[in-house]
Amino acid sequence: MTLGTIRRWLAVGLLGLASATVGLAAEVPARIVVVMDDNYPPYVFRDTDGQLKGYLIDLWALWSAHSGIQAELRPTEWSQALQRFGNHEADVIDTIFRTPMRETFMDFTPPYTDVNVSIMVHKSILGIDSAATLKAFAVGVKQGDACADHLQEAGVRRTDSYPSYEALIKAAATGEVRIFCLDAPPAHFLMARNGVDKDFREAFTLYQGQFHRGVHKGESALIERIDSGFKAIPARDYAALQEKWMG
Repeated sequence: MTLGTIRRWLAVGLLGLASATVGLAAEVPARIVVVMDDNYPPYVFRDTDGQLKGYLIDLWALWSAHSGIQAELRPTEWSQALQRFGNHEADVIDTIFRTPMRETFMDFTPPYTDVNVSIMVHKSILGIDSAATLKAFAVGVKQGDACADHLQEAGVRRTDSYPSYEALIKAAATGEVRIFCLDAPPAHFLMARNGVDKDFREAFTLYQGQFHRGVHKGESALIERIDSGFKAIPARDYAALQEKWMG
């Protein structure tokens, strides 16, 4: 083998290595689209002027700064968030519980917070202390919420769906709903804002779920980028957001 042949082989090898490196770099997206519930205080909600605020709004901004990828947030009603994700109009869905049905078409990041799911009952109704005692009642739920699946599994025969927690609480304020299922974090905020906090009590915790971030099935590289971006955020920044939004 001549020296010229060796040099040509080395050049081809280096060119291939450079091409592979460029290819890997090109796979890093410039931005990702993230959908989530827009009515889940203090994680995400709209103020009286319609502006988005909350823990996750600030946290995803930090993620963008540390990952180098722009996270375009599109919070909306939960049923619409699920639909847009299902239609591949979004890369990531946040504020989501992991369920067996969702595992068929989603992969999930590790959970990042525990969430108690409560049953709220009007003060005039007594004797509700478990899912078994709910079977004869209609229970209000948020459309697309995992709570509806749990209630049906428990034998609850009727659930009435509303497009958001806000709509569900407003129905409770007018007397249309007397029992409803609601995640604990937004429950007291929305009940107080709509003036029903004195009229309803928390009867019991139906179950405890966990917030994840979901991606389309097989998108393992995106999950790794999501996780690495959040891990790169300093602990002091997490503590500051916790103090700001959770107290």
